[in-house]
Amino acid sequence: MHLSSYDIKAGGRRSIRVMDNGEGMEGDDALLSIERHSTSKVFRDADLFRINTMGFRGEALPSIGSVSKMRITTKPDGSLAGTHVYSEGGKIKEVSEAGCPEGTTIEVNNLFYNTPARLKFLKTDNTELGHIVDVVAQTALANPEIHFKLVHNGTVIINAPITKNLMNRMTELLGRDVYGNLYEVLLTQEAIDIKGFISQPNFTRSTGRAIYTYVNRRFVRDKVVNHAIMEAYRTLIMKNRYPVVILFINIPVHWVDVNVHPTKREVRFQEQQKVHDLIVEALQGTLRKAPWIKERLVIPYEMPPVDSTVEDHSHRIAEDLPVYSFSPLPLFFSSLIPISQVKDTYILCSCDEGLILVDQHAAHERIIFETLKEEYLNSNVVSQGLLVPQHIELSYREARFLEKHISKLSEVGLEVEPFGGDTFIVKSVPQILINKDYRQLIMDIIDGLYPYGKSFKLEESIEKILILMACHGAIKANQRLSPREIETLLQQLDRVGSSTNCPHGRPILRKITYQEIDRMFKRG
Repeated sequence: MHLSSYDIKAGGRRSIRVMDNGEGMEGDDALLSIERHSTSKVFRDADLFRINTMGFRGEALPSIGSVSKMRITTKPDGSLAGTHVYSEGGKIKEVSEAGCPEGTTIEVNNLFYNTPARLKFLKTDNTELGHIVDVVAQTALANPEIHFKLVHNGTVIINAPITKNLMNRMTELLGRDVYGNLYEVLLTQEAIDIKGFISQPNFTRSTGRAIYTYVNRRFVRDKVVNHAIMEAYRTLIMKNRYPVVILFINIPVHWVDVNVHPTKREVRFQEQQKVHDLIVEALQGTLRKAPWIKERLVIPYEMPPVDSTVEDHSHRIAEDLPVYSFSPLPLFFSSLIPISQVKDTYILCSCDEGLILVDQHAAHERIIFETLKEEYLNSNVVSQGLLVPQHIELSYREARFLEKHISKLSEVGLEVEPFGGDTFIVKSVPQILINKDYRQLIMDIIDGLYPYGKSFKLEESIEKILILMACHGAIKANQRLSPREIETLLQQLDRVGSSTNCPHGRPILRKITYQEIDRMFKRG
């Protein structure tokens, strides 16, 4: 099949006509297709556990035909004549030969004409059309080798021609702004193949409607898959923002059950945790590389030797981080030429393509977070005891909550002990947080974790604590930095993953190209 066309009138209330130029059906099969529970996809019981087709229950056409006036015109390849079947309310009224092209056309008129109670629950034409557009777009994204066309009341809504390049199909359906903001994901492990495109952290939507996930080319809204996607972006995008994702998961058919929900939008994996972890690994593999800045703006640059004579700035900027275990990234930030500080908050730099503004607090926050996280994962958090332990008095609820989470704090280098009643003392802190406001840090940790109670997993709780610690330990806005401190900060950014967003999801940098500057001044 090379063409799938949809002609809609009045949002589908008046008429829905679906046409293709596929294999078509013989006359007997055309009659059988509108019988309840008849299907050509299942031949034996075992096939129910190896489903690799979109439909298999034999319910769609009979159900639609029972509440409409329906026409089926079909002709298989090589036949001289096709077959025409007309039914009203599920009862066949006419069967005849028909002259028609190869393929199948199904026309549904006067939907719910015989069930007025159901008819009144249809929404406005625009709302119903929106649902139709969503379904066609979901199907078209997974099938770029087929030409999809959707027409409503004579107006073309979607016209997606055949293409070998999935990016062309995505641009056609999701808008031209996705071009240049989506990056490829590829991971194959055992028999599971994960591929697709994901957006950079600064290219997000206010809802999850731009997340398209497919299991064996079937569009799904699965909790396991969606959780894995958001897990990969957890410290990269702001709260209540969602990435643009087109993800295809190919898995052996006997490892997944698609027969768990009436709409077949949900699936159940045989090994849910494995699938979940592989999706996270695949997405993070792309996100860590930050190709949206590394590929476009990087200038060839050689790692400078470490200068051991430079004065110690550890009280404001952490020491250089060890290079992470994943593949080395191009040194983008180190290649920038610092110009000045703006409002003692942003670092203005230049590069070959334009000007770069770096948020010093967000940048340092990401550096500290990645440092603490690496130390925690290696069970090597560097703590320093306080010469004078700091006392903290809490309310009754806060004190009881802190008592339950003291062990978590000790794992990240915060040694806190009860001191009687609702009072606690802070005895040691991570070295990177020396001379910070420890009381406010503890209060923020309690406020951050308390609303979630036991719903947080241990890993999420630790990560939340690390984010708060990074925020408290980072350089602040309106803080003056020396040229050497700016240089050190930029070098450190090249040595951490996800260096384009702080752990809260705010952007670390913004670029203004020389072309944009020229346009501002009406040049060129």
